[in-house]
Amino acid sequence: MPSDSLSEAQANRPGAKQAISESHARPKARDQNSLHSATVEASKLFYLPALVAIRHNPAVKPFYEKLVAKGKPKKSALIACERKLLMICYGVVKSGKPFEVTP
Repeated sequence: MPSDSLSEAQANRPGAKQAISESHARPKARDQNSLHSATVEASKLFYLPALVAIRHNPAVKPFYEKLVAKGKPKKSALIACERKLLMICYGVVKSGKPFEVTP
């Protein structure tokens, strides 16, 4: 039975672009007086993992270095790496296979 519920959950899962856009740009109510962007929430989740990834992850480190070499501010490059990590996580969940760096 678990395989049926898994295939059902996979069928109802949104696409990567939709999941990314929803996680970054949808404002949500924090309390009655203010709106809090989901971008901040996503950034809180992926900030420290992105810092570690730009130093140790063989898929993210060259990506970060390339962006900085092109003249991007380091904070912008870090945010791009956060998004890349989110895409990697989505790919792992969708495929059900562990992450492997391809040379």
